[in-house]
Amino acid sequence: MSPRVLIWRLRRVWSMLHLYWGSGDYDWSVIAELMRHQIRRTRLHVQEDRISLDTDRIAKQMLIAEHLLTRMIDEPYCDNVLKRYPEYGKYWAQMWDSLQKQDDEMLATILRKHFRSWWD
Repeated sequence: MSPRVLIWRLRRVWSMLHLYWGSGDYDWSVIAELMRHQIRRTRLHVQEDRISLDTDRIAKQMLIAEHLLTRMIDEPYCDNVLKRYPEYGKYWAQMWDSLQKQDDEMLATILRKHFRSWWD
């Protein structure tokens, strides 16, 4: 194994250990964080090495997926809903659910359409 490959693998192990160390097995967000981490690493690799003719399109799709996962993990829905409905109530809860569902569906659509083509 060449020194370059060894260094690459050690960096990868370190980044994954760092991610695993603070996580638990009790929440869906751990899976989302792992997915976001791997998509980010792959996107940076694709952009750096320009391994495809569609590098820019693939990187943009991955970046959108990253942003959606970040938004799902951070859950900024409360802040967004409170801007529109400062009073808690029926519409507040409906808007919260609507925003979460919108992000879920958009991420599912991106993954369904493009997931397998990102690693070609």
